[in-house]
Amino acid sequence: MKNIKNIDIILIAILSLSSILLLYIAFFKKDAIDLEIIKSWWKENFTLVKELYQNPSYISQQRDAIKEWLNSLWVQ
Repeated sequence: MKNIKNIDIILIAILSLSSILLLYIAFFKKDAIDLEIIKSWWKENFTLVKELYQNPSYISQQRDAIKEWLNSLWVQ
């Protein structure tokens, strides 16, 4: 019986922690753009990254690469 009570306590603790994490993610997490800014080593570099992603030649290059990859998988 002790093992069953211990399992119940562990399950309640896990459910409580996951609920708290869910609430944090739903209401308090930072924007995804903030994360991308940090990954690109702050705002100055992020503006350069945004320019790159909006460049028409980069967009067409990525589109062609994706189409080529899909064709290699025989996806129409």
